[in-house]
Amino acid sequence: MYPQDVKTTWFAGKGHWCDVPDNDWNDWKWQMRNRLQTVHDFSKYINLTADEIHGLRIAETKLSVAVTPYFFNLIDPNDPSCPVRRQVIPSGKEAISTNSEFLDPVGEEHSLAAPGVVHRYPDRVLLLVTDRCASYCRYCTRSRMVSNAQGYGFHPSFDKSLEYISKNKNIRDVLISGGDPLMLSDQKIRVLLSRLAEIEHVEFVRIGSRIPVFMPQRITPSLLDAFQAHPNLWLSIHVNHPLECTDALRNACHQLAKAGQLGRNLILKVEDVMHKPNKIACVMEKTSIKDVVLKMSTFPLGAACVIGEDNDLVGVITDGDLRRALQKFEDIRDIEAKHIMTPKPITISPDISLGEALKEMEDRESQVSILPVVENLKDSILGLIRIHDIYDPGKV
Repeated sequence: MYPQDVKTTWFAGKGHWCDVPDNDWNDWKWQMRNRLQTVHDFSKYINLTADEIHGLRIAETKLSVAVTPYFFNLIDPNDPSCPVRRQVIPSGKEAISTNSEFLDPVGEEHSLAAPGVVHRYPDRVLLLVTDRCASYCRYCTRSRMVSNAQGYGFHPSFDKSLEYISKNKNIRDVLISGGDPLMLSDQKIRVLLSRLAEIEHVEFVRIGSRIPVFMPQRITPSLLDAFQAHPNLWLSIHVNHPLECTDALRNACHQLAKAGQLGRNLILKVEDVMHKPNKIACVMEKTSIKDVVLKMSTFPLGAACVIGEDNDLVGVITDGDLRRALQKFEDIRDIEAKHIMTPKPITISPDISLGEALKEMEDRESQVSILPVVENLKDSILGLIRIHDIYDPGKV
């Protein structure tokens, strides 16, 4: 489509903005500052139809126009019927309204129980947190409030919204929407999710967003960190057309999946989160129990790997093994690692998924919480993985 972007890398290119430095292009705030909003903005890159020009001129009183440079690159500049183009560039027909149309087509206002809280079903609520989006879909069912072009004056109150949810104990599912919730700052998202997590009867929190599609640059390490702290969080991404499925969106989704428990279990492998040999307690068979304790105190992971003469794994000593040794032996001065270790321990391979590792730990008569990582029992120790690392790999 663009000469500077060969077909194999088109979806990873910058299109019209090929001269913009990578640091700027990959900064979501730069994308926001440089959104296309006016007839002048769009006319620099595409031939607008008379209908589109009319639509852009009336948009400020209907539903604002804003298209990120990233998403604009997906538009066919020569085809007014381009499905991506029709999503974000208005038609003059938006000025037409009939008696059968409603400003609130899905009837949310009738179910507004508190500021920003739509409570239509007994066990779930819709929590509206903003009226802003990265780009504005022309089919939006909340155009009455989104972008505030019609003067709706949406002013969310987290305190009042959360107070209502907290007092209604039958609410177990909260869907956060807007506008687009990911337009909030990382700090506001973090606070909102933390306060919802404090409400015991809320079991699920969902976020509905188009931002990964409109602006995948928004998926930053800081945002992922905010998400990762909440295991019962779900993110629903709305994709309308295959043209939107770019490399950038794929990479953003991959990062989001890794930040969630289900995604981590499917995508990450044991080797991605295990503790490396230089970070774990390794002792020899003849190491005294005192030195075993000192070693495990230096590397407090709850276990020590016992290494044989051939540098192979011969056993494991856990905190539980140490406690049992103190109960069993009156005099521990002559006790060595080989006397208290669990020989031929259960091990795991570095290339299996976290989901498989979790199953290996839990699906047995006596669950284990820590496993040595080896290719096979005669190999050198490659690492150590705990059940805690699977549930919270970001802390490794």
